[in-house]
Amino acid sequence: MKGAARYALAPVLLALYPSVFLYSQNAQILTLRSLRTPILICILVAVACYMGASLLLKGDHLAASNATLAFLPFFLVYGAIYELLLRADLIMVMHQTLLPALLVTGGYGGYLASRMREPAAGAANGILLLILGGLVTLNALGIAAAEVVKAYGNQEGITPLPTPQALSGEQVMPDIYYIVLDEYACFEAIRDYWGYVEIASFEEFLERRGFFVANNSRSRTKGTLVEMAARLNFEEFAADLEPKAYFDAIANNRAMQDLRSIGYVTIVYDGMRSPLFYPAKRRVEADLVLERDPAAENGDRLGFIAAIGPAISIDPFGEKMLDLTMLRPMFESALAGNDLSGRYTVLRVRHIAEVLWAFERLASLESSPSPRFVYAHIMLPHEPFVFDAQGRVNRAGCFEDWGCYLGNYVFATKLVRQLVEAILRESKGGPAPVIILQSDHGARNQPYMEVGGVLEAYPEAYKNCILNAMLLPGIDSSHLPEDLDPINTFPLILNSYFGYDIPLE
Repeated sequence: MKGAARYALAPVLLALYPSVFLYSQNAQILTLRSLRTPILICILVAVACYMGASLLLKGDHLAASNATLAFLPFFLVYGAIYELLLRADLIMVMHQTLLPALLVTGGYGGYLASRMREPAAGAANGILLLILGGLVTLNALGIAAAEVVKAYGNQEGITPLPTPQALSGEQVMPDIYYIVLDEYACFEAIRDYWGYVEIASFEEFLERRGFFVANNSRSRTKGTLVEMAARLNFEEFAADLEPKAYFDAIANNRAMQDLRSIGYVTIVYDGMRSPLFYPAKRRVEADLVLERDPAAENGDRLGFIAAIGPAISIDPFGEKMLDLTMLRPMFESALAGNDLSGRYTVLRVRHIAEVLWAFERLASLESSPSPRFVYAHIMLPHEPFVFDAQGRVNRAGCFEDWGCYLGNYVFATKLVRQLVEAILRESKGGPAPVIILQSDHGARNQPYMEVGGVLEAYPEAYKNCILNAMLLPGIDSSHLPEDLDPINTFPLILNSYFGYDIPLE
């Protein structure tokens, strides 16, 4: 047993290395939980291969270790080879032919490695053990350093701007709702490209309620983090910073610091912190943070959640790691049909429940103290495209297919309309609320890890074309430009209602 354990170490380290390496390169936006599933599966495969080789080789553990070391690279990089061949487009590539070919090639490589004789076999195994141990250790140290920075990094707040003398303690301060809909296309794009002319009824609804709609508003970039950091701090951020810089800027942002300094209660719902998006993102500093307990699944509301069974919870990092392996054909088979126990189910089912919960919770804040500032970043209609136009759950094959974006968008629009009506009803009898509806960027038409379809002939300009609608009671919005830059959102509010004099961009 001692010999068996000693020679199993090198294959286990080889199985660990790809996940540990890629995590170390993305540690700022991930949590250690992301490593759990890919590491567990890869280690189980390595141990199973090693034990099977040991049985075939009648207990020759050194030969079994070398055979496993020769086979595992084929298992670990199968998906990368498949993608390269697809991109090259020189021959027809199918899992039915490529997978058996690489299994045979890897198996033959393992056979040749097992035939090595001492002392060469022992030396090769020892050298590989040393190299793999060093690589895994080096990356593990990098991960440890990144986790320390995430846990104990910059916690400093921003000093709020001085309160203007014009602001008196008796001034009526309206509740302010800042609702960000991730990847919500502008009305022009949804009407002209998708042909959804019914969007005019939503635009008319907003205008009847007194909203100013900046139909030519554009985001400066196509990046969520840089956009939100810029808008909440009303200053431009470079688009090439490390994610942590944006996380810190959003967590302790100037807009909320300034509003808190003049008496606002701050309430935040941050859908970006979901395991599907930025699980390592810092919590935004607020008086009340709205977070849903993922264990409180509403089976009656979702209908099919009880049928999930023992599916493994895999986040996008785990999906990418396992996509690189010989497990990819199995995952793609599950995604292609209506199988809700496959690759994407658990986190996407939670995403469905999370989105519905967020809209319900935001519509029922009447018991929260006023004046309140509510910042809600909702990951809809961003992929996964889980809803059709009526709010029914799409088949799994739609989740990353841009052909299903429109249905997700239409249902998101319905939810936003209901939310606006609920906020306005709740405010009757008191000051009319300020409501800002924005998208961080337009519909970007980005493929998801080589999975799902993209839109043909989609104009590049639409990727920055955003929703930007403002309800500013008591303010003459007729002078506001149709191309209002969203970075001016909070300078406009602070200047108009509280006497600040912040220059507009």
